[in-house]
Amino acid sequence: MSGKGVKRKKKHGSFVSKMKKYHRKGSVGRGNHIEEETYLYFLRMYEAQKKGFDSEDDKSAFVNNFLEEIKDHEIEYSKNQIGSRLIEALLPDAAPENLKTFAEAFMESLRPICCDEFASHVLEALLRTASSRSKLVQNANDKEEPDMQIWDEYFQNLVSKISKFMLNNLEDFVWDKFANHVLRTVFISLVGGVDARSLKASCQATNQKSESILNVEHKMILKDFAKRLMMWPQLGDLPFEELTSGLLQILLLALHKSASKSTLKSILNALVDSYMKSSTNELLFANDTKEFESEKKMSFVEIPSVFEYEPAVHLFEVMITVAPHKLYTQMFAKFCMNRISALAMNKKTNFIIQKLLHSCQESAEFESIFTELEPHLASIFQIGHSGVILSLCQTGQRLTVKQGQILQNLQKILNCYDPKDRQMLFVPLLVSLKTYEVYQEEKEEDKPLITNMHGCLILQAMLAFNKPAQIINSMLSMTQKDLLALFCDSKGCHIAEAFLRSPTVGAKSRERLFKILKDSYAALSSSKYGSWVFEALWEVVDTKQKISLMEELILNASVLESTEFGSIISSKVSLQTFRKNREAWIQAQSRDSKKKKLFEDIL
Repeated sequence: MSGKGVKRKKKHGSFVSKMKKYHRKGSVGRGNHIEEETYLYFLRMYEAQKKGFDSEDDKSAFVNNFLEEIKDHEIEYSKNQIGSRLIEALLPDAAPENLKTFAEAFMESLRPICCDEFASHVLEALLRTASSRSKLVQNANDKEEPDMQIWDEYFQNLVSKISKFMLNNLEDFVWDKFANHVLRTVFISLVGGVDARSLKASCQATNQKSESILNVEHKMILKDFAKRLMMWPQLGDLPFEELTSGLLQILLLALHKSASKSTLKSILNALVDSYMKSSTNELLFANDTKEFESEKKMSFVEIPSVFEYEPAVHLFEVMITVAPHKLYTQMFAKFCMNRISALAMNKKTNFIIQKLLHSCQESAEFESIFTELEPHLASIFQIGHSGVILSLCQTGQRLTVKQGQILQNLQKILNCYDPKDRQMLFVPLLVSLKTYEVYQEEKEEDKPLITNMHGCLILQAMLAFNKPAQIINSMLSMTQKDLLALFCDSKGCHIAEAFLRSPTVGAKSRERLFKILKDSYAALSSSKYGSWVFEALWEVVDTKQKISLMEELILNASVLESTEFGSIISSKVSLQTFRKNREAWIQAQSRDSKKKKLFEDIL
C-alpha cells in the first residue's frame, strides 16, 4: 500500500517517562516555569488519574479538589507542559461551578492563550466540555430541571463568547499553528460535536436524517465564519497549506452537519472556482510507480495541477463528501471525468476516487466511473490501491448496479475466473488479497491464511449483493479448519456476521454453514472473535439447532468454562440451566423467541 509512514500510537507511559526524564535533568518541563514541588505534584496527580478510580464519587472528588487547589493559577499552570496535560484530562469531569470559575479565569486572557503551545489545548478541552455539558444539540422533547437549564444556558453562552472572540480575530488566528486548532474545535463545538473524527463519521453516513435541533445562535456564528472567509482575497491560497486546508475541512464538515445548505453551497462554489483558477492540466503518468512505466497499456493523462498539492487533495475529498448532488456532479465533470483511472492509480489522488464513489447517489454516475475504472482494475490492485476496489464494491452493493461485472472482474484479478473450478477458491483468495498462484504456493509451504482488511471488507459488501450464489458456494466449500481459522480472526469474524445477517443469503445456506461447523463450536466460543460469530449464529438458528449446539457445548463444558470468552458464552446461553432442566430451558427460549418476534413486528 502506498502512502506516508503510519505514526505509531504512543504508550500511555511514554509521556510520564519523558516528564520524569526532564526532572532528572533539572527541568520542570517545557512551557511556563513552575516550582519543582508543583511539578512533582502534578506528575503524581497525572499518574493517579491515569490509573483510574474505584467509583465516580472518588473521581469527582479528585477532579474538583484539584481545580479548587489551582484557583488563581489556572493560566499559569495551563501554559506548562505537565500542567496543560493534567488539566486537559480533568476538565471533562469537573463540577459546573468549578468549570465556570476556570472559564472566567481564561476569558480574561484569551488572545495569548489561543496562541500558546500548551494553554491552547486546555482551551480546546474547555470548549469540548462546554459543548457536551450545554447539550448544544437537544432533542425537541427534552425536559430539564431548572438548575440544569441554567447551566445549559451558561455553557451555551460560553461557547458563543469564545466563538465570537475567535471570529473577531480570525485573520490573525488562521495562520497561527495553535490558534488554528482552537478554531477547528470552535467549529466542532458550534454543532455539538465531540472531535474531528466523530464529525467526519456523521457526515459520511449517507441518507441519515438528524432529529436534533441546533442552537440558533451557534448556527449563525458558524455561518459568519464561512462568510468572513469567503470575503478574503487569500481564500484561494488556503487549500494549499496543510494548516489552513485542515481548517477548511472542519468548517465544511460542520456546515454540512448544521444543515446550512446555502452557506455550504456558497463556500463550496468559491473553493471550486479557486481550484479551477489554480489548475492547469498537466501531463502526468497515470501511475507514479516505476515498476509499471514499461507497460504499453499505460498512457499519459491530463490531471489538474491542483492535485499535485496534498493539502488541496485532502480538502477536495471533503468537498466531494459534503457537496449537494448538483455540485457533486459539476465537480465530477470538471475534475474527475475521463481521469478516473489516472486518479485511482496515483498515490496522492486515489482517495479522491474512493470519496467520489462513497458519495455517489446516481446509478448513471456510478456506471460512468465503473466504465473508466474497469480496464485498469488489475493495475489498481497490483499497485496496492485496494481501497478503490473496496469503494467500488460497496457502492455497487448500495446502488445495486454492476454487481455481476464487479464479481467477474475480481475473479479475473485474482486469476480464479478461468478455469471454472478455480472459482471455488474465490473467498480465500479475496480475504487474503492474493492471486491464485501466490495462494497455492503458500498453501504448499503450509503457511497460514493471513487476512487482509480490505479483502475482508470487500467480501462483506459482496455477501449483500443481490445474487451472491457464487460467493456463498466458494465460502461453504472451505474446510472446517479453514473456516474456523477465518472466523476466529479479528477481521474474518465480521465476514461470518455479514453472511448470517445478509438478506440475500438464504436459510439453506445458513444451515449448510451450521453443519460445516459442527463439532467446532466449543473452540469457536472460546475464542475472542469466534465468540462473536457464535452469538451471531445463535441469533439466526431455530430452537432445534440451538438444542444441538447446547448438546455439543455440554460435552466440552469444562474446556469452555475454563476460558474467558467461553465462560461468557456459557452464561449467555444458560448452559447450566440446560444441563439441570432441559424443559425449563426450552420454555425460556420459546418465550424469548416470541418476545423477539413481537419486537420485530413492532419495528
